Amino acid sequence: MKSKMTCFILAALMALSLTACGTSAVTTAVDQAAPAPTEPDYVIGTKSDDTQEILLTNALSKSVKEFYLRASADAEWGSNLITDTQAFEDGKQAALYVASTLVPQAEAKVITDDGAEMDFYTLSFTDMTEASMKAVFRQKSREAERSRCGGVIDRDRRVADDL
Repeated sequence: MKSKMTCFILAALMALSLTACGTSAVTTAVDQAAPAPTEPDYVIGTKSDDTQEILLTNALSKSVKEFYLRASADAEWGSNLITDTQAFEDGKQAALYVASTLVPQAEAKVITDDGAEMDFYTLSFTDMTEASMKAVFRQKSREAERSRCGGVIDRDRRVADDL
């Protein structure tokens, strides 16, 4: 008889403890709301019905004062897409508006506030919503860069990726 009563009391305590846990889980879920999306710090290009918006992060460790886009087949760069007088600072985000004609394959050129030019080739903006600009700089010795013809490839090579 004592064992039945002990089992009954333990079962009742377990049921009460489970009920209390169920209400706190609902409260926690209600308290945690999704953070609101942040607005980009800059706008590059002009928004229209014929453009695709991409959230672009500057990860170049330099501020960008000029930004150009062109179709890969074009020889000439268009006009500077940064119309604001303030440079696109490192670590900041911009809403980049890309014309639909440039979405399949394009090239970009940026000029930083210290005058350095960086080109980004073979860019496909298809289905892209976010991107980061970063550059990898590689230096190799002249001896390691000698070609079979005996010439020397430029010592300071710039390779850009991840636009």
